[in-house]
Formats: sequence, structure tokens, C-alpha cells
Amino acid sequence: MTTAEVLRSQGRVQGRAEGRAEGRAQGRAEGRAEGRTKGLTEGWAEALVQVLTVRFGPLPEDVSQTVDLATGDQVQAWTARAVIAETLDQVFA
Repeated sequence: MTTAEVLRSQGRVQGRAEGRAEGRAQGRAEGRAEGRTKGLTEGWAEALVQVLTVRFGPLPEDVSQTVDLATGDQVQAWTARAVIAETLDQVFA
């Protein structure tokens, strides 16, 4: 094996190792970000359910399911509407 071939081989090995390390770090960062987003959404959803229950009494199952399946942006918008809405339908309009 020539010196050039040895260097090329070592470069490939080093490149792969660096690529794997970078991929793992990126994956961990993305996982943490997704976890934070999910946690915030769950917190907003719990707050919304509490506000709706206080304002309108026990919630129908379909409302609870709708809140559980919503995005963070939807839940925040509904929470803002829940403060001034006179009916559940107005919250989700």
C-alpha cells in the first residue's frame, strides 16, 4: 500500500467517525427540542382543559380528544378564545 493510499484510508476512517459523532449530536439536539415542544404543548392543553371546565362545566369526550390531538399553535389560539367565548363552539370556531 502506498503512502497516498494509507492517508486516504485514514482520512475515510476519520471522516466516518466525525460524521457519526456529528450525527449523534444533531440527533440528541433535535430530540431535546422535540421533547420541549411536546411538553409545552401538553402544558397548554392542560391549561385549556382547566379553563374550559371552569367556564363551561364537564367537557364532552370529543372536546377532550380534539385538544389532545391539537398542535401547540391551535391550543394557544383556543386558550385565548376561551377567555372571551360564551360557548364551547365559539372557542373552537
